[in-house]
Amino acid sequence: RRKLREVSWPPEKPDSVPSLDELPDLAVPTVGKPDAIPVEVFQDFGTMMSGEFFHEEMPALLDEIWQGHIRVRYRDNTVPVMDWSYPIAIAARSVQAQLGEPGFWAFAKRVNPKYRPYPTYSKDRVLSTAETVGASPEQVKMDVESWKYHAIIQREKRYAAQYDFAGVPTAVIGEGDN
Repeated sequence: RRKLREVSWPPEKPDSVPSLDELPDLAVPTVGKPDAIPVEVFQDFGTMMSGEFFHEEMPALLDEIWQGHIRVRYRDNTVPVMDWSYPIAIAARSVQAQLGEPGFWAFAKRVNPKYRPYPTYSKDRVLSTAETVGASPEQVKMDVESWKYHAIIQREKRYAAQYDFAGVPTAVIGEGDN
């Protein structure tokens, strides 16, 4: 019986990762009516401010979303602050691929801690959060360890670069839809 190689977490980027052409076409995670004013939120799961956004600002935005005034689009804008930035973003996209956009939003809120100074992530936290929202933790583990959705996150970073942000999270109101 062959023993599987154990990968340390957070896993380092392998030499080869799938290209955009090899991946499912995942939509930019969006919540709200299509004709509402777009609010694009650029975030990095590895920063403490991302958790604050999901627990403090997002609930206030939900009122506007449910009233049909705005729609929120999540954009990855990972910065090299934490080792977990890419793995958490990849895990979120893995959940999205399995469960759709509602799964993405449920995972994003639950995986982000509310406290400061920095999020405390672990392999168990990521996989148990995926399982809690209904995704396969085994699939998330495989996707994170292979950096499966890296190309999607890189595409999001290129999109964010047009704005030349000083930090994350940052919101852009009234533009977007790319």
